[in-house]
Amino acid sequence: MTKPVSPIIASMAGASPAGATRATLEVAVGVVFREDGAVLFGQRLPGKPYAGWWEFPGGKLEVGESVEQALARELHEELGLTVTESVPWVVREFDYPHAYVRLHFQRVTRYVGVPQSREGQQLSWQQVGELSVTPILPAALPVIEWLTLPTQIHCIAADALAQKPNSTSPNAMRLLRSDDELPDSGVLFEQHALDGQIWSSQRLQDSRALNGSLIQAVICSKQADIDRAAELNFDLVIADQSLSASARKALARTTRLPLFVFESDLALARASGAHGIARMR
Repeated sequence: MTKPVSPIIASMAGASPAGATRATLEVAVGVVFREDGAVLFGQRLPGKPYAGWWEFPGGKLEVGESVEQALARELHEELGLTVTESVPWVVREFDYPHAYVRLHFQRVTRYVGVPQSREGQQLSWQQVGELSVTPILPAALPVIEWLTLPTQIHCIAADALAQKPNSTSPNAMRLLRSDDELPDSGVLFEQHALDGQIWSSQRLQDSRALNGSLIQAVICSKQADIDRAAELNFDLVIADQSLSASARKALARTTRLPLFVFESDLALARASGAHGIARMR
């Protein structure tokens, strides 16, 4: 598995600055899943900025609202859906000409109803790897690629990171989807090309360019490290094993990159806001 990089995304690598000079608009965004894995897109209405462009549904937080409350309200008002489960996934900032926005993306996996256009916008279910709608809002493009990441990381020689937390040498990893199987033998790793590299947080102090052909991960224990990883164009982060469950949940609510945790139960990890799980070999 090689790292998928869209030429559009590559050309926009600096589109999300670390800080904003304008007031930040807080927005709740829903990645609404259908049973077959398709996600829902809506087309922006005439008269709005980026009219005709496609986006994930959602809207601005009102005073006193949590992200979950705002998203449930917006999806009911716009689409007639009653959200019964949404979990944090990733937070992305973007500097549009009309507004500086902080987008709180939530995975919406349980809801009641069938999406209906209550405001006149066009709706479309799309398989992530086969998008047919265009153009898509710039801030959503990296998010679409993150949706293609598998849900499991198998770390090879990951114990080296635990023993040497300041190591600047990476360990290897393979990425597996939830229905893939990994033999108990390590022979698989010797016969197949590796998918990526896993670094300790010490790598965040290094300005060397990352290997663009491999997926790059870094183990983090605090939000500042995740922010730095995003600035350095890492693809994903792994929560340090020393973190408590509550600390991992806190990171999941603010992470700028897909977060993996060392867990054995994928469902529990996803429910806490993680993208997937990491396992040691």
